[in-house]
Amino acid sequence: MQVINNPTYNFFWRKGFFWKKIKVAGHNYDKDQDKMILYLPNGGLREISNWKAAECKLGVDWVAGTKNQIRNEIGELV
Repeated sequence: MQVINNPTYNFFWRKGFFWKKIKVAGHNYDKDQDKMILYLPNGGLREISNWKAAECKLGVDWVAGTKNQIRNEIGELV
């Protein structure tokens, strides 16, 4: 997953009662190891293990960033 020039967005998740939040530049689920990989804006990574036991929420900032990324990619193909 390429995260260069991607807008950042808030990634919310929980495994129990309390929600946690982190600003990320991208995320990807590793099915083989059952972990969510979060790409941080500073180039770092954070891994959340045992992802099947977790729940996440993505907000309007993620939707807006994804729409812009799709528009940019479509524009490059034309």
